[in-house]
Amino acid sequence: MNDVKSKALSEYKLLIANVRALPQPRIYLNLSPVVNVCGVDLTSWDVLTGAIIGNLNTLLTGARGEGKTQLENELKSAYFGGRVTYIRMRDNMRLKELYEVYNLAKLVGGKGTVLQAKEQTGAIKNPMTIIDEINRAHEKVQNQVFDIYDGYIIFEGPNGPEKIQLGIKVEDDLYFHVAIASANIGATQYAGISPIDSALLDRSHLILNVDNFTPTTVDTAVILGRATTPKVVDYHNNDHTDKIVEIHRGVKDIKLSLDALVALLYLKKGIDHCIHPDNPTHSKTPLLQSLPNICEGCSELGRGCGYTYPVSTRTDIAITLLAKSLKVVADSKSQDVQSLRVRYQDILGAFMLVAPYSGMLDENWVSDEFMGNQQFAINRIAQGISTDINRLKDRMKNAYAEAIDGKLTNATRKGFTGRWTWYGDLLVGFDAAAKKLGNLSKLPKEEKAAAMKDHPILQWTE
Repeated sequence: MNDVKSKALSEYKLLIANVRALPQPRIYLNLSPVVNVCGVDLTSWDVLTGAIIGNLNTLLTGARGEGKTQLENELKSAYFGGRVTYIRMRDNMRLKELYEVYNLAKLVGGKGTVLQAKEQTGAIKNPMTIIDEINRAHEKVQNQVFDIYDGYIIFEGPNGPEKIQLGIKVEDDLYFHVAIASANIGATQYAGISPIDSALLDRSHLILNVDNFTPTTVDTAVILGRATTPKVVDYHNNDHTDKIVEIHRGVKDIKLSLDALVALLYLKKGIDHCIHPDNPTHSKTPLLQSLPNICEGCSELGRGCGYTYPVSTRTDIAITLLAKSLKVVADSKSQDVQSLRVRYQDILGAFMLVAPYSGMLDENWVSDEFMGNQQFAINRIAQGISTDINRLKDRMKNAYAEAIDGKLTNATRKGFTGRWTWYGDLLVGFDAAAKKLGNLSKLPKEEKAAAMKDHPILQWTE
């Protein structure tokens, strides 16, 4: 067992060494902390690095002239050596033209029809697509970006429509392709020429408002001292695509701890809990359009219950992957590996970055209570979740010990109520497996692996 742990630690140290070797930006400078992970303050560049090695799409928002386009160019040049598809949005844009080209020899020589002369361009294999000023185009034009955000394009070839995956193949059904877009904020939240479609926002796994994390005074002094032009600066660098894809393979295989699962389930199940006496489901989800109107007089409203909605499954998955990535980035900076697994604090750190613009907050509440800043509201929610987990951790640990030994009592299970009712349900899953297999913590590795198919919950027994 020690040999297995030693091998896993060696592989993880190699992973963080590869992240540490990635280049830093040449022009962009901002050392303001965005989030603290594993005791390490991470900057905007660190967070964007995390999004990239996690294979996550990003939307950069903020006022004009604060470095969004420069950040895009830095990522393009530093990490991919310019190997990206660049899109400057406009109303007459036809995005498929970037991926299709006509073979003039076939057309001129009469060797085929127009469709037969159509060929795919090399842009299909680019690992990154940059969409600059996405809200400069009408929503109908923005809708063309949906497929790109989902990692594919529909190619109209001689045999009809064909779905073509974008980027670099990682394994059978997984490709590496990230989209990064920017949007200027005006008088309204996503102002430009047009607002951004909510479904497109949902496909932006990380939305980073750069106005929340402006450069320090020293950063600004350095920037002004070396300034030679107010224009966006471009440069050429080596292509690190292969190294980044290799890092991604390692990142996606990082395991979550049980307490990380607890945090993720709280975001999905705990926040969804409703105590309204006329709600038989005890879930907010069927009533979202009635919130917060039906919550008047409820004791939980003061805690923000009626103003917060559960995260979507897509958002929960994005939080999971970003937490893995940010842990790797943080460990690469500190070179101090405290755990090989993602902990609940890492999940909450990722949550504070992914959730502010995920649609889980009532806008009027944010305006009234948090001066209109969604980041402030999410930070408050994350602090509350952390407090709850710390308050209950000993009781959860003892209940878990009962469950994995197959000795869960009704009193223990029913002791978790309200926002924590789902934890009792989780314990039942462990208990059912333990009653068939014996104490889950004592299962030999081979027996555990064999039983995983019928009892997938075993993956959460450390």
